[in-house]
Amino acid sequence: MKFKTAIAALLAVIGFSTAHAATTDLGTLSLGENTFSGTVAGKESFLDTFNFSLSNLSSISGGASAVLHIRASDFGFSLFDSNNALLATSAGGSDQTITPLSLSSGNYHFTVFGTDTSKKAGAYSGLFSVSAVPEPESYAMFLAGLGLMGVIAKRRRNV
Repeated sequence: MKFKTAIAALLAVIGFSTAHAATTDLGTLSLGENTFSGTVAGKESFLDTFNFSLSNLSSISGGASAVLHIRASDFGFSLFDSNNALLATSAGGSDQTITPLSLSSGNYHFTVFGTDTSKKAGAYSGLFSVSAVPEPESYAMFLAGLGLMGVIAKRRRNV
């Protein structure tokens, strides 16, 4: 009985023993939607890395979807800063998302990981949505303008 279990485990390791790792540079992400995608050969695990930069303080949210032949229970992605500190992660289904995060300008990377379960090639795709976050000076100018409008309105009532 133990021999059959050992043979089954060996066959499983041989069947999924290959691993795929690719690194892609996305450059500086622009405001709006920024897409990414990847493919994987059949019967292999993968861990693809995407490097990107942000030029300004930004709010970023995004997601990835396993499109073809990728086991949903293994699929996910993680977002890291330039020091490899984990900022967000999502795993365990064919559609993964992260909630909006405010990120300062700088370099970041994310990894997409999973297992292709068939002999056919697998694929995934996703996007990150980047929007500008107002600088604190913008809020100060807004409040100063609002205060000035209040002073003007009060003077007009008193005249």
